[in-house]
Amino acid sequence: MKLHRVVFFVTFLAFMHTASAQVSKCADNISAFKSAVLAGKYEEAAGQIAALKKDCPRVNEDLYTYGNRVYLYNVEAARTDADKKKAVEEALAFTDLYVKNYPSGSGEIAKAMLLSSQGAADKDIFPLLDHAYSVSKANFKEYRAIELYFRLYYAKFSAKEKGFTTEALLQKYTDLLGHIAEVRNNVADKRAKLLSKQKEQEIEQEESMFLADTKYDESSLDAVADNMAKQVSPSVDCKSLEAFYGSEYEKNSKSAAWINGMVIALKNARCTKTDLYFNAVSSLYGLRPTYDVAYEMAQLYQKKNNIAKTVECYEAAAKMSANVVRKADVFMAIAELYRNSDKAKAKQYALKAAEANTKSGMPYLFIAEQYMSLTAKDCDLSEFDRKALVFAAIATLKKAEIAEPRFKNTVASMEQGYLKRIPTKKEAKAARKGKGDVITYGCWINETVTLPKLK
Repeated sequence: MKLHRVVFFVTFLAFMHTASAQVSKCADNISAFKSAVLAGKYEEAAGQIAALKKDCPRVNEDLYTYGNRVYLYNVEAARTDADKKKAVEEALAFTDLYVKNYPSGSGEIAKAMLLSSQGAADKDIFPLLDHAYSVSKANFKEYRAIELYFRLYYAKFSAKEKGFTTEALLQKYTDLLGHIAEVRNNVADKRAKLLSKQKEQEIEQEESMFLADTKYDESSLDAVADNMAKQVSPSVDCKSLEAFYGSEYEKNSKSAAWINGMVIALKNARCTKTDLYFNAVSSLYGLRPTYDVAYEMAQLYQKKNNIAKTVECYEAAAKMSANVVRKADVFMAIAELYRNSDKAKAKQYALKAAEANTKSGMPYLFIAEQYMSLTAKDCDLSEFDRKALVFAAIATLKKAEIAEPRFKNTVASMEQGYLKRIPTKKEAKAARKGKGDVITYGCWINETVTLPKLK
C-alpha cells in the first residue's frame, strides 16, 4: 500500500514538473509570437499559430488577441475569392476557439465584427454582440462594435420586436452612453500618459501599437455617442427622458456609469435646465469625478453665478487632466471669470495657463489686454505711469507670438493699436521722466518698464 502511494506521489510530481515545463515553454512561445505581431511580421507569426493553438490553447489570452490580428491580416491580404473565403473561415474558427477557451474575452466581438465586414445577416451578428456586452462589457471597447451593437438594437426597437420597448431602449441607450464615456476617459488618460512618457524615453512596441490603434478613438467615440443621440431623437424628447430618469434615478443613484449615461443623454437632447440634470451631474461628480464631469459642474455653477463653486470645480478639472491644452483652457476660463472683478486673480490664472501650456499664446494676449484696460483708479497710478504700461503690454504681446507663431498677425495688429497710446515726450517731461528711467509697478501688475526715447 505504501509502495503504491510512493509510486503515485512520484508520478504526480513528474506530471506536475512536465506540465510546469510545458506552461513555461508555451509562455515563451506566445511571447515570441506576440513580438512578431508587434513588429508587423504577420507571415512569421502565422507560421507559429497552429502549434500554439494545439499545445497552448489556454496559457495566455494574448494568443487570441494578437492572433486575431494575424487572421484579419490574412483576410485582407487574400488575392483571390477562394483564398479570401478560406481566410475568413479560418478566422471565424479561430474566434470560436477564443470563445471556447476564454468565454469572457472578446472572441464574440471579434467574430461579430468579422461577420459584419463580410456582409453577414444582422440576425447572426446581434446575438453575439448582445451576449458579449452582457458577459464581457470591459472588453467592449472598439467604437465600431459599440456603434454596430446600438444600431442593431435600435433596429429591433423600430421593428417593435418583443422586449424592445421604449423603456428598454432608454436603459440600453443610457448604459451604452455611460460605457462610452468610461472607455473614452480610459483611452484619453492612457494616451496622455504614454505621450508624456514618449517625450522622455523610448516606449515599448505594445505601447506604440496602442497609440496607433487609438489615435482617433476619442473623436470616434464622441461621434458614436452623437450618432446614437440622433438615432433615438425621433423616439424621445425632454419630457419622456425626464419622466424615465425621474422614475429610475433613485434605484440607480449609486451607479456612476448609469448616471453618467443619464447626464450624457440629457445633454445630447439639450435637456439641461432642470434640477434633475443639475442633481445628476452633482451626484456623478461625487461618485466618479473626472475632467469632463468637473468641467460640466463648473459650467452649471457659473450659470447660477456661484463664482466660488465655479472656480472650485474648474480647479478640480485642471487637476484631473493630464492634457496640457485642456488644463490651460480651464485656467483661462477662470481668468475670464475674474477679468473685470479681480484683475490680480485674472492675471494669476492666465499665468497658470501659460505655465501649463507653453505653446499657447492666449494667456499673454489676455494679460496684455488687462494692462491696456487699466483705469486711473487701478493701483493708484499716475496718468503717465498708466500710459507707460503700454510698453509692458507690447512686451507681453511679443511673448504670445513666441509661444504661438500663428498669432503673428494678431500681435502686429494689436501692437499698432497700442503704439497709438504711448505717452509723449511732453507728457514724460511733465511727469519728470525720461529715457532710461525705470518704472516699477506693484499691485497686481508686478512689472518694470524702462522708458525708451519718446517723441
